[in-house]
Amino acid sequence: MSLIDAGCIKISSLTENDIAPKPDKKRGLSASERQWLQVEKCQKGDKTLWLDYEGLRSEMNSWV
Repeated sequence: MSLIDAGCIKISSLTENDIAPKPDKKRGLSASERQWLQVEKCQKGDKTLWLDYEGLRSEMNSWV
């Protein structure tokens, strides 16, 4: 059943269990971790920037 079918049509009604964030094998946030971060920041009214400095630095160091 989708979240819409369950009546969850607003970000404010989502819970962490709805997103079920889990890490994956690559560096940085997984898609589900990023989605939960977006939901959580929206719910809290947090407009601060989040940047994966370590992941960005690692990626940039691999550039030729």
